[in-house]
Amino acid sequence: REVLTNRWGTFLGDCERERSKVKPETLSLWSTLLAGPSAEFLNSRYVATTETLRPSPSQVNLKVWEEYWFRFRIHPRDELSERVVGP
Repeated sequence: REVLTNRWGTFLGDCERERSKVKPETLSLWSTLLAGPSAEFLNSRYVATTETLRPSPSQVNLKVWEEYWFRFRIHPRDELSERVVGP
């Protein structure tokens, strides 16, 4: 998401020469990150633990993040109506 917002010049351009052109007009991501923790980048639900994380490999316990992985999926009912009505 941040790559597309052009908020930081760090990700603009395909090479150093192109990035040097936008550098004076944009912020660097690294200076923002190294400035210290910001509430914008902190996970409020994070709980520190000293235990080793042991994820379950069982498919029964797998939970898919549907809003992310299926965000471009068209429901079959909607797809059918598009075919009938047309674009």
